[in-house]
Amino acid sequence: MGSAGISQRVISSWWTFGRLRAIASSKDGLAVVVIIDSIERYRANLQQQDNYRREGKAQMDCSLQDQRKLS
Repeated sequence: MGSAGISQRVISSWWTFGRLRAIASSKDGLAVVVIIDSIERYRANLQQQDNYRREGKAQMDCSLQDQRKLS
């Protein structure tokens, strides 16, 4: 394997997020593209979940402030 290759061991141990497990060899560039694409989707999903949490917390904080004003 050349110095620019990606070992199967590194990829298989590194990529264990969720239910997807992909293994890339130095000769299989498509697998690397699939992994990168999957990582981007995973990160986008995490960002979306984080945004939902923040929106929910902001709404909760506003309603608590409204309740305090009424008291």
